[in-house]
Amino acid sequence: MQGLSLLTSVFCDLPKGNKLMKKRVVVVEDDIQTAELVRIILEQAGYEVVNHYHGVDAMNYLKKESVDLVLLDIRLPGYDGFEILYWLRSESHQKTTPVIMLSADVMSNSQQWAEDLGANDYVCKPFQLDDFINRINAAIETAVIPWPTFSPSWHYAAAH
Repeated sequence: MQGLSLLTSVFCDLPKGNKLMKKRVVVVEDDIQTAELVRIILEQAGYEVVNHYHGVDAMNYLKKESVDLVLLDIRLPGYDGFEILYWLRSESHQKTTPVIMLSADVMSNSQQWAEDLGANDYVCKPFQLDDFINRINAAIETAVIPWPTFSPSWHYAAAH
């Protein structure tokens, strides 16, 4: 644990997320060391972090909970990152939740597939800390907020 406290002290000067209300980031990464490193980095930047190491566990969580951002590895046990991304964009209640793919896979078509399926960004591992946090902050700050849907009768009653 001494290594983690030393690692944590290195990240004190990272750009901070929103301090008023902690934003929840779900990290779906099967490599436990990478997931823990990302958790430490994001918590130091002011985010609440939930780690999942298996695609099925992540989908079960995302079906029940609302989150502000999903960091999604591509190669996962259970459902892979592309399957989860497809589900998020097509069937889930989190269609507008920002998703950043986080992968060591530098195949040229992986990034294109992620973009085609609706990923907001694609970060290759290893990454630069400041750039990583800035991209997360930007994805959350520019997230599309869906317009509320009103029934015509409610809209009419409210206007008169």
